[in-house]
Amino acid sequence: KRQPQTTLQIRYRGPVGINQDEMAARMILGQMLNQRMSKMRTKLGSTYGAYAGIGISNGPRAYQLGGSFDTLRVGESLAAMRKEVNDLRQGMGFNADFAEARRTLLKKYLAESVTTGALASKLGNVVRFKVGLDYSDKLVKAIATATPAQVKIVMAKDLQPANEVIGIFGDKETITKAFADAGIESPKIIEPE
Repeated sequence: KRQPQTTLQIRYRGPVGINQDEMAARMILGQMLNQRMSKMRTKLGSTYGAYAGIGISNGPRAYQLGGSFDTLRVGESLAAMRKEVNDLRQGMGFNADFAEARRTLLKKYLAESVTTGALASKLGNVVRFKVGLDYSDKLVKAIATATPAQVKIVMAKDLQPANEVIGIFGDKETITKAFADAGIESPKIIEPE
């Protein structure tokens, strides 16, 4: 049975582990993608909650974009999401997005730095990633001093079209139509056993 909402995700696999030198740039890039998804949601009106970000872990990481979309408009939404990523790759609005993303992350990290939850998270990351107690402070400084050029370097490596994986979770008819509407030929459809 066709549901009114369909979950759609796009992922770009990132590098394994935590590279302190590039982490700030990757976090800014994830926030830039999130801002674009929010603006796309407002323009398109096919979802109440599109999002993007990068997962942080010791193992494989990925940039993830997604949300629940109006089932009849999943293909249109998929095409719009991919266009936003491609526009970012092409540099459209890059500098404004960069400045907004860096400012947003700095506000977040500086405002949350003294809450109990934030302190527990910082200590957990010290153990989890085997980094020094000053890791969070260094990360905030790295975000504050990051340049557009640094973000462009990680974007060129991480957001390559060959790294793109699209997941649509719904009935076969919805999925097939969504890929066709987005102009994607010959998708691999995995059916549950």
